[in-house]
Amino acid sequence: MEQLPENSYVRVLEMLTKAMNLWANKSVEMTTEHLQIIQEGKRIFKFIIPEDEKYDPQLLKEIYAGQLKAMQSA
Repeated sequence: MEQLPENSYVRVLEMLTKAMNLWANKSVEMTTEHLQIIQEGKRIFKFIIPEDEKYDPQLLKEIYAGQLKAMQSA
């Protein structure tokens, strides 16, 4: 398995949110700027992730801190 560079950002939260919505039979957008979902069976979905994006590590820390705060307050 190929390792991601230290400063790459994979939209894990977006993938998890869409996966949970699919599991709950909710409608989701199957193609976005950062993610494509292909349905391969009744309950089988493939997540296509484009090339990783390069970001400043400090920016990533700020993004993750904001996401964590939002999840804790939900």
